[in-house]
Amino acid sequence: MPLVFERLKARPQLLRALVTAAGLAAILAVLFTRTTGIHFDELNYMIRSMYEWTGDAVRTGKPYAFYLLNYAVIHLVPVSTGGVRPVSLHLFYATLCVCSLAWLAAKATDTTAQFVWHFAALLCAPFFVFNSTQLMMETAVMPMLTLAVLFKETAAAAVFILFAAFWPRLGRRLWPLALALVAGSGVQQVMLTALHVPSHGYGGLFTLLDVSTWSVRVKLTWQYLLMWMFYVWPMTLLAVAVLYARGWFRDPYERALLSLGALSLVATFVIQLASNYPMARYAYPTVWLGVIAFAFLLARGPRLLAALSIAMYVFPIGNMWRADPSRFSLWPSLVANEAHYSSYAILPGVPNLGWLAFAGHRREYMCILLPRERAVGPEWLERYFERVTVAPRFFDESQLADFRRCEGPKAILRKQHQETFACGPECPKALFSQRACSATENRFISPGQMLTNLTCLP
Repeated sequence: MPLVFERLKARPQLLRALVTAAGLAAILAVLFTRTTGIHFDELNYMIRSMYEWTGDAVRTGKPYAFYLLNYAVIHLVPVSTGGVRPVSLHLFYATLCVCSLAWLAAKATDTTAQFVWHFAALLCAPFFVFNSTQLMMETAVMPMLTLAVLFKETAAAAVFILFAAFWPRLGRRLWPLALALVAGSGVQQVMLTALHVPSHGYGGLFTLLDVSTWSVRVKLTWQYLLMWMFYVWPMTLLAVAVLYARGWFRDPYERALLSLGALSLVATFVIQLASNYPMARYAYPTVWLGVIAFAFLLARGPRLLAALSIAMYVFPIGNMWRADPSRFSLWPSLVANEAHYSSYAILPGVPNLGWLAFAGHRREYMCILLPRERAVGPEWLERYFERVTVAPRFFDESQLADFRRCEGPKAILRKQHQETFACGPECPKALFSQRACSATENRFISPGQMLTNLTCLP
């Protein structure tokens, strides 16, 4: 074994590749076992990529380039791959995120040991684990920040603060960032104009300049601050502050990272004021730069502090797999309510992507019981299974006898407005490989309203 390590040390590129592969394996393990459900927007991106190259850009005003990329990626995957094809976008973005992270860590470090610490500090961060294992526009922003202006308008703020933070050190060498900011915004506007997309009022510069509306959005400042501090990580912030007070982080590169971290917080507040909807993810591009800046500063300090901060990540990450209402209890409410405690989460409680990828023949000719009485978004579930499975058949509560006689793998999907729901013997273990029953408060849309979820997959 010592001989193996000595040989690896002599081949740093191979060692870095192995570390990257291990990181990718860890992220894919999270992807396939995650039980937080599929967000409605995520479901929309998944299924529209299979048949509509413009997505719903015309209807919603969302960036067209994101849909075009998704359409191209999923149509490169053969139908013969079965359940892997519907999750291919998740696999694509997860791989892209990890590989771009490895590239960033390699460019920022000189030795393999430094690479490992910088890579681990970001890979294990709750922000990265959470966002790299879902299919949202913010996921595309993480590995392709300068191109992401085409995918998400709020990425422009991130590119701007990156330019501002490193201008004193790099000056005119930052021209690619300026080009990305100007060209990306211009191309995005041209594409939306060509598609005759009307304005949809998500917010922007004019919203920011409308000072009369600030009073409503300023009330959320504390929540945005908590969200930013959580993602950047309190222990990391404390360690960097203590080290700075003791004389650390004085060279130009470290000062640029400090500036970037501070500008990340300022830009998060600016996006808060510029948004007509209180969505935490609108600020994710700028928050991500704060995570990078402070994680890199921490990795340049004493290794013990970095190890302790990274080890503490296990608590919020592990909290993602708790059952409701404990799931995301360690996360800021601004994040938890938007991502999970709403009517938008589909199939919570089961590792739906893992099941889909490895279901094999179980996803063919399914018999699906989909109750309609007091149901929440049954059409979403129907659209989802129509696209990700083969020739499914649907039944409601008035067709129980037909459902029982139906020959094929059976699934029960119940998402309803109910105060309580008894998790009875509807899903015997002998017939279903994945089972989950929970009651979730609809905090994001209607606080106090309870939604019951029963998911049974073959």
